Amino acid sequence: MKNDPEANTVELKIEQIVYLGRGLARLDGMVLFVPGVLPGETVRARIIRRRKKFAEAELIEIIEPASARIEPACPLAGTCPGCNYQHVQYEEEIQLKSQQLISFLEHNCKVDPSICGSPVASPEHLGYRNRITLHAEVNDERRAVGYFGSDNRTIRDIDHCPLAMDPINEKLKELKEDGAFLNTLAPRGTVNLRHAEKSGCCFWVSKTRHGAPTYVSTERNNLVETSAFGEFFTPTTSFFQVNLPVMDEVIRHVTELANSTAATALIDLYCGAGIFAIACADAGIQHVLGIDSDRHAIAAAKRNAARRTMDNVVFISGLASKELAPGLAEVKPDQLAVVLDPPRRGIEANVLDALTDAKPANLIYVSCAADTMTRDAKVLLQSGYEITSSQVFDMFPRTAHFESVTHFQKTKTL
Repeated sequence: MKNDPEANTVELKIEQIVYLGRGLARLDGMVLFVPGVLPGETVRARIIRRRKKFAEAELIEIIEPASARIEPACPLAGTCPGCNYQHVQYEEEIQLKSQQLISFLEHNCKVDPSICGSPVASPEHLGYRNRITLHAEVNDERRAVGYFGSDNRTIRDIDHCPLAMDPINEKLKELKEDGAFLNTLAPRGTVNLRHAEKSGCCFWVSKTRHGAPTYVSTERNNLVETSAFGEFFTPTTSFFQVNLPVMDEVIRHVTELANSTAATALIDLYCGAGIFAIACADAGIQHVLGIDSDRHAIAAAKRNAARRTMDNVVFISGLASKELAPGLAEVKPDQLAVVLDPPRRGIEANVLDALTDAKPANLIYVSCAADTMTRDAKVLLQSGYEITSSQVFDMFPRTAHFESVTHFQKTKTL
């Protein structure tokens, strides 16, 4: 490696791509992280930040490119932090993500990597997102709607996002051409666009110059989402997966895991509009309880169950920390499976405590953040669980994120 100490410019050999998409290299015993690179590449980079145990650098030049490198599909690649893998063939991207999950499990949980299944790819790696959130910068000099740049402050104005579905980009173009709409936006407000096949495309603004959220139409309070498991009502602003074909694969896998446990009862924690709960009940689980703090999502979940005339599914609106323990107490642990689909921050400590106290026989952890999942997994493993399988489902192609499904079983010694 060659070092130019005056300019902080270095020549590096990239060893691997770590979680969240940065390349790892070493210089004089120090670890450096560089975005926009691939394993095996020789690059020139500039050190921009030095920490106690590592340094961060920005890419200047690819000296020797990897064979998997491609031309990015988005002109903002490298300046918009939303996409970390625009420069890599998709087949390589999903292998990188799978290796990142394996690395977390191997190093953080001491799990044999052979338990990890092959990654499940997305049928489309562009044009798949059914929802995007953009930020507004409106002042006397500029009217911009787009994503935050890599500095997390500057808004990169966009007219089109390659990850978004066509109807969303069409609606975005329409809004950007509407001067009256742009004039209603408040600085640092957000513009949210969402599409559902049955309901069409809608948008809402989180902050306007008049101070209140503005919706296109009150008719959009509930959308109808289409899945391989039927149609589901879901509130416009509530959580729903952004990649429906991959969502179907996740639901199918979770349902198969639940059935394989021979559980008679299932709790779907952080259940949203109830899709896991309903799919598992439809597949034969006798008693199902869904819990979520979003009362609008729970109202939709009840509606989704009612339209299927399911009387073996109950939904409760409330905090997981308050509602889980009573649900656990109603069923013998050996007859119970729990599906966990928490937000990116992972499972709350008191919820983990309730699980490790009650010790249901099977836990199925659906996660969009491998770091917090394996953090929680360490607690579960220490309390007497073992991981029997884990697998990547690439819900978010071209970004640093991915979904995973991990199955925990209570060990026979407990």
